[in-house]
Amino acid sequence: MQDLDNFRAAVNTAIEATRATFTDYSLAVDYENRHIVNPDALDNPYLCVELKFVDSGQRDLNPIRTQRVLGFVILTVKCKVGAGTSGALKLLEHMYKPLHCRKLGAANMEVAKLVPGREVKGFWCQSIMIPFWLDTQAF
Repeated sequence: MQDLDNFRAAVNTAIEATRATFTDYSLAVDYENRHIVNPDALDNPYLCVELKFVDSGQRDLNPIRTQRVLGFVILTVKCKVGAGTSGALKLLEHMYKPLHCRKLGAANMEVAKLVPGREVKGFWCQSIMIPFWLDTQAF
C-alpha cells in the first residue's frame, strides 16, 4: 500500500527534522531494523525507529470504502549498560515530543506511552510507543 509507505517516509522525515535540532553530539539513528548503526563503536546513546502495524479494518460502508490502519511508532534509545540512563532519557524526550499528539501526513498520532526499560545484549533499552491511526482507500 502506497499510503503505508508514504507514512513511513513522513515518520523518517519528522525524525530527521528533530534529529537536526539535537546538538549534544552526533546522533546515530537506526531505521526500521536495518542495522546501519554499529552500536559497539558508539560511546553515546543512539536511537532506533520502528513502525509496527498491528490491526486494520473497514471504516465505513460507502461506495469508496476506507480502511483504518492502527499501529505504533516505536522509538527506542539504547545506551551501554553501566553508562547511566540520564543521557538516554534526555534523548528520548527530545525525539518523541515533536511526534506525538499531532497529525503526520495522513496519520493521526496519539499520546505517547512509555514502555519499561530492559537490558538487551549489553545495552540498556528504553522505548516509547506512539499509537497512530491512518485511513486509506481499501481498493
